[in-house]
Amino acid sequence: MNGAKSPDDSLLGYSIVSAITENRLQQIMANIHRDCYETAQEFDAEGNYVVGANIASFRHVADAMLAFGVI
Repeated sequence: MNGAKSPDDSLLGYSIVSAITENRLQQIMANIHRDCYETAQEFDAEGNYVVGANIASFRHVADAMLAFGVI
């Protein structure tokens, strides 16, 4: 062997990275869904993902601003 990689080696690396990325994206989306659902529930708007998303995103931004000392 001369140490050269075959095309299959690079495809395997791509497929592993792709699977890791896909799993991480699924985890992120599940967290977003849960945050929206639970926040809507908290504000008596169960099932209203628009309300949940708006309030949850506002909270995330406000928390970040507090953490950085902006407010």
